[in-house]
Amino acid sequence: MVGAIAVAGGAARAATAPGFDCAKVTSRVLKTICATPQLSALDAELTNVYGNMRGQPSTDKKALAKDENDWMHVVRDKCADAKCLESAYTARIASLKDQSLRAASPAAYDETKPFPAPPALLAEAVSYIGKSCNGIWGGQSGFMPGFTTPASFQLPITGNSGTVYAREKQGTRFAFLAKVGEGTCRFLDVAVLPSAAQANALLQCSYGDLPNMSSGIGMRKAGVKKLVGYWEIDDGKLVRQPLGVLGVENSVRCQEPETGD
Repeated sequence: MVGAIAVAGGAARAATAPGFDCAKVTSRVLKTICATPQLSALDAELTNVYGNMRGQPSTDKKALAKDENDWMHVVRDKCADAKCLESAYTARIASLKDQSLRAASPAAYDETKPFPAPPALLAEAVSYIGKSCNGIWGGQSGFMPGFTTPASFQLPITGNSGTVYAREKQGTRFAFLAKVGEGTCRFLDVAVLPSAAQANALLQCSYGDLPNMSSGIGMRKAGVKKLVGYWEIDDGKLVRQPLGVLGVENSVRCQEPETGD
């Protein structure tokens, strides 16, 4: 992304082309990016994310430019191989997206950031994505070692976009999204749920004008109507959505699965 600042407003490039002219590069790092399609695509994505953030009215453009140049020289250009570059780009893209969301809407940022979990435990939960979940039925012995079903979340939440199972390990609770078919089950995504002190009711939710279509899951404390969190099931992902922005909370209808309570 050697020309990130210069090309932010430039012409669009092909999806796999980096955000600079490969014919003019001389450094080893930039040559590696040009020669590696995945890195070229990541550089193009970073150029786009940077340009979008630079265009936000609340952005301090001078500070952003300095931060970007510092990252290029101190982090990216110190990489010795493609693996390091991929890690550097992925982290930088995630960081800029996070900053952009925070700047665009502080309220939405607070309501959409993931709930915390110990890194090792989160990595273990994420490792199940893409794997078979056939053993989740009936709590088969040896399946997902150490994960149990929270006492108050015995029923899975089934909708038109997947089935959500709640599981807990070492006091941290997770929602596992699964695609269930005829005798098959595959994990699609996982999200960290709030602690038992924050919320203890897992709900089946619908949004807007589709009261009979399950769009996601919500959580709240038993006996309290206000939701602590709402996750929309979108293209095989559990995406936490803001509730207090643009009246979203007034359009989400939630109930306990199957009971209607």
